[in-house]
Amino acid sequence: MTVWMPRSLPFAQVVATDPPQAYAVLVGLQGRRHPDWTPPTVILHKRSEGRFLKAVHMPALGYYALVVNGRAKDVLEGVFADEAEFLPLACPDMPLWLVNNLNVVDALDEERSEIVRTRDGRIMDLVKPVFHADRIAGRACFTVPQMVTKDMYFTDPVADAIRAAGLTGLDLDRPVWTDEAP
Repeated sequence: MTVWMPRSLPFAQVVATDPPQAYAVLVGLQGRRHPDWTPPTVILHKRSEGRFLKAVHMPALGYYALVVNGRAKDVLEGVFADEAEFLPLACPDMPLWLVNNLNVVDALDEERSEIVRTRDGRIMDLVKPVFHADRIAGRACFTVPQMVTKDMYFTDPVADAIRAAGLTGLDLDRPVWTDEAP
């Protein structure tokens, strides 16, 4: 089993909220549905070539979000099934959706992970996460309760669907974790 985070390839399209303070809307979404979602306005800084997947990285917040166009949404809806919802974004250039993970799984092996903690012991960053494979088996995506307001992870079925459809924009060469022996 392999786990990825939605990290963009260099020079991929950039999606930014307008105004920039609207990033706050995107933080803390994971783990719960949003039936009353109001799409924030976003700006696409480069044009898509039709095979669009984008990880929006907000360095100040340490957060990655997965944004997709209609073609990518069509490919991924069946893979994510009821594990994620697609929240529309207000983009004047093209229809875009934010992928909101709904799985919060206590799968982080804190003992074996490389973790940066605050002085009071809270987790600030997962430098090199290690997961309990049995807890994420059969899942398409998940987040961990220690970082529920931050990163979404996805597994082999999602990566396989992305590759099979020829979708571009995400780094699928550098997984964040694999359960294979070194």
